[in-house]
Amino acid sequence: MISQKILTILLSGLLVLMSGPAALYAEAPADEEITIRRSVPAPHGVATSASEAASGISRRTSDELLMTINANKDTLKSLLENLEAKNRDITERDAEVRRWVRRYRELAAGLDDRSGENGPVKEAGERLLYGDLKGAEERLRASLENDLKSGDKKSAARDASGIGGIRELMFDFEGAKDFYEKAAGLDPGNGDYVNSLGLAWSAIGNPKKAIDFYNKALALETARYGEKHPAVAAIDANLGRAWGDLKDRKMAIEYFNRALAIDLAVKGPNRPDVAMIYEDMGHASDNAGDLKEAIEYYKKAIDAYRVAYGERNPAVAALYESVGEDLNTMGYPKSAVPYYEKALDIERAEYGERHPVVAVTYNNIGLAWYNSGNAKTAMDYYRKALDIAVGAYGERHPDVARMYSNVGLALTALGDPKKAVDYYKKALDIDLEVYGGQHPDVANKYNNLGGAYSELGDPKKAIQYYEKALEIDLKIYGNRNPTVAAIYNNLGDSWQTLGDSKKAIENYNRAFDIELAVYGRKHQSVAAIFNNIGSLWNGLGEPKKALDYYNQALRIYEELYGERHPVVATIYDNMGLSWSTLGDQGKAIGYYNKALGIGKSVYGENHPFIATVYDNLGKAWNRLGDQDKALYYYHEALKIDLPIYGEKNPSVANTFNNMGLALDTRGDSKQAVDYYNKALDVYLAAYGEKNPLVATVYNNLGGAWEKLGDPKKAAGYYGKALDVDKALYGERHPAVANIYNNLGGARLSAGDFGKAIEYYNRALEIDRAFYGTDHPAIANIYNNLGEVWEKQGDTKKAVQYYEMSLASFRRLYGEESPAVAVVYYNLGNSWDRLKDPKKAGDYYKKAYEIAKKIRGDDNPFTIKAKSGLDKVLKGEGTGK
Repeated sequence: MISQKILTILLSGLLVLMSGPAALYAEAPADEEITIRRSVPAPHGVATSASEAASGISRRTSDELLMTINANKDTLKSLLENLEAKNRDITERDAEVRRWVRRYRELAAGLDDRSGENGPVKEAGERLLYGDLKGAEERLRASLENDLKSGDKKSAARDASGIGGIRELMFDFEGAKDFYEKAAGLDPGNGDYVNSLGLAWSAIGNPKKAIDFYNKALALETARYGEKHPAVAAIDANLGRAWGDLKDRKMAIEYFNRALAIDLAVKGPNRPDVAMIYEDMGHASDNAGDLKEAIEYYKKAIDAYRVAYGERNPAVAALYESVGEDLNTMGYPKSAVPYYEKALDIERAEYGERHPVVAVTYNNIGLAWYNSGNAKTAMDYYRKALDIAVGAYGERHPDVARMYSNVGLALTALGDPKKAVDYYKKALDIDLEVYGGQHPDVANKYNNLGGAYSELGDPKKAIQYYEKALEIDLKIYGNRNPTVAAIYNNLGDSWQTLGDSKKAIENYNRAFDIELAVYGRKHQSVAAIFNNIGSLWNGLGEPKKALDYYNQALRIYEELYGERHPVVATIYDNMGLSWSTLGDQGKAIGYYNKALGIGKSVYGENHPFIATVYDNLGKAWNRLGDQDKALYYYHEALKIDLPIYGEKNPSVANTFNNMGLALDTRGDSKQAVDYYNKALDVYLAAYGEKNPLVATVYNNLGGAWEKLGDPKKAAGYYGKALDVDKALYGERHPAVANIYNNLGGARLSAGDFGKAIEYYNRALEIDRAFYGTDHPAIANIYNNLGEVWEKQGDTKKAVQYYEMSLASFRRLYGEESPAVAVVYYNLGNSWDRLKDPKKAGDYYKKAYEIAKKIRGDDNPFTIKAKSGLDKVLKGEGTGK
């Protein structure tokens, strides 16, 4: 599942040249573009609060069970409470409840068959039929005592096994194990008791031990019945489930196929037993990350259940939900909606409109619409689900808490993360009351709050909540669980935003190690971590390293999903960002167009992802110097986002900001100011003053007023940006260095060379401490220092700084880079002033050749470099 858009600011990797002829070819002006980095968190994790909707509430409720079996409410309440307490994988609760029901019926049928043996056994059967588990156990204990006294070991074994079954239904698996052991000791040749021991060990959470007992049972039952008997099939199926718990899909499917072959031969294809095996095979494939295969098995299970039970049965509806969930997770949310709607149709006919099961499906349809980019429609479904859940349970119920979280998710997407925080806190308050502090649902709400504060531009607060979630989940799951990996991934994102690359990488690596251990290398979760590490390196000004990681992610996703999948489009979009950072806008545009082609085929023309790619295309064309084309793409992005979100949404504000940047670059700084202010109004309303996007727009307004000839006003906006970034990140952060760099440019424009050098040196000191010796931001500041020394008349000193800038850019980007061409041009100017036409000509020529190759003859900088070269060659330069 692809998460919602994560907004980040490219605070580094942009060549910022403040004035003079070199600025004609600058990779970006002092203003900052707002870039949408598409993050792809692990699908089984909680990297976005959307995951909770997919996993948190898709279970049958006590009302459904009351319709299914003849039991009292206290028994069923105990079942559901135990499902919560044992923290079953919630995505498998539907199947687990059905297994519980099947076990209940098997036990009831067994006691009914024995009803003629003695009074206590008959009474146990009657009590069990009315859901009185404790009463049934009490009567079986009486029968066991009598049978032991009379020396009837086989009857005593049946009694002990029956008590074990009741303890199993009461979720006392240790107690069940003890009684199954007693039964196996009394009747050692009976494989059924040994098989039950395996079930108990499996329920305790030790599938390896369970497999030992299943294999012993298999040998006994095969010797007793032969290889083609339903009893043998049942044990094969149990072995399949145990291997599935161990994440060994190959072994799991092998045993399921053995069970299936027997049941198909003996019972035919349309039996509930066969359907259950297909369903289990689907779960095994899900656990192994092969969702395509899982869907095929679920569809076979649907066909079998439909024949066995009819079309309008809850088991069929639950499988439609499973197919929908997998399609949604795979990135096909629109394809998921019809399956959820089929489930909804069955459930409404079965239970009525105001039933909790119906609320679950409304919720899941909402999730699919959310992932389709339609948060408004998602909100409608989430609110329907919430209304039913509150009516069914009251305000203080876990399912209500989960639905509050999903409303929060939609509110964030609709541009109101402040209100989203209120809903997440309501959800947290309920879960703390219901579960206490140490529960996975509580951890999930902390995680969601972390995501909301991250969206609000407060990574420090986000980290506090993520760490609370991590502390709980580590206690529950240990350090080898995908949920834990997802939180490490989120922590990595927040540390990246704070500029602490060491901690970001540390957390991403922890997430990667877990996902690799759980799933192996060819899994979507591992690919997601590769993508996120790539985004980190891109943000750190290391686009080549970023591309290595993106390519690893791409290979996995293409192998899993093929070349025309939305997540592949996401990687292409991110690769475009890296090529743009490298200065190769042509390659960037090529990748953006690949992303666009896939996105349109999957989502259609009017999806937020398409708007994202249009926005990125606009930035690439702006950097190429074609502002008209850039504005065309920005307008195309707005055509999509405005009807979806309205004017007061951060996604729309991003485009307003970038349109301002294009207008500013084109020389229309007055109109640019209007667009910057539009963006600023939205960000202030959505996030408040202390947000990085607010700082970005203040910075851009500073750049625009500088171009409009008002350095005082420019410095005022730069100062506002500086205050915000210092409050967010502290004094020693690249964002702060970026503003110091721009303040240096403003002072340079005002002719205050001493103050300009002071600001540039402050920026240099911070960036060196943060990045080391080689980084685009550092190379950029060297270039700017060269310019200010040039203006002061110390051309030799200027050359020293230009040479330092050139060496750094060449190491980072190679020879054929726009940044390298800019510095060659500046060196040409300097050596011309130093009256060395040969050196000047050499540098102008290099600048011209790179520019011509990358941008063509008609680019303004290419023309400028050619003009400098021609003048020197004609002897018309400064040093003639």
